[in-house]
Amino acid sequence: MTETTTPLGTMADRGPSVLWNDSSDPKELAESISFGAVGATCNPVIALAAIRADLPRWSARIKELAVELPEASESEIGWKVVEEVSLEAAKLPRPAFEEVPGHQRSAVDADRPPPDAQRQELADQAEYFRSWRRTSS
Repeated sequence: MTETTTPLGTMADRGPSVLWNDSSDPKELAESISFGAVGATCNPVIALAAIRADLPRWSARIKELAVELPEASESEIGWKVVEEVSLEAAKLPRPAFEEVPGHQRSAVDADRPPPDAQRQELADQAEYFRSWRRTSS
């Protein structure tokens, strides 16, 4: 990397980064990765920002999910969209993430579930996202 005068650029120039970006918007992630990010964080608020950044695409996908999952509640469809946004975002930083050994996280972390969600559902979701630690590509 070239020398820069920004704190982020200096950090990236000094060695491998463990910087995580609180975004799942592909454009924002690509820029962050170019600055040394190795992962992305996602939660419903962050996913909503990514959805709004590409609203026509995600609106169509939400409609598709409503057809694919006719028995699903709005909440279940919402969590499915958060899952899809998260897993798509995980693909972008994966190469940088793989270069830095010893991570305790997957390439994307989804957190802050709603307080009224069922404990087992949350545990199952956490395990599902954890499975992406080394298996996604």
